[in-house]
Amino acid sequence: MNKRSSERKAERFPLTAKTVEIISVYGKHLWSFAQTITNQHIHDAMRRTVVKRHRNILLCTNIERSSRSSAE
Repeated sequence: MNKRSSERKAERFPLTAKTVEIISVYGKHLWSFAQTITNQHIHDAMRRTVVKRHRNILLCTNIERSSRSSAE
């Protein structure tokens, strides 16, 4: 009985060379897609921190300039 059900499953889902090829191709695409997403997130995060740093530096320099001009 078990043999028959497994045979039926094999008939329903024939794992041909083409199917394996398609699965491997989609797997590669998904993997590269996942890597692209993570890379993009990393780049965005880095960009945000850089922008934040620049803003902080700009704010600090602006405060220093304004305090100097008022002291003079």
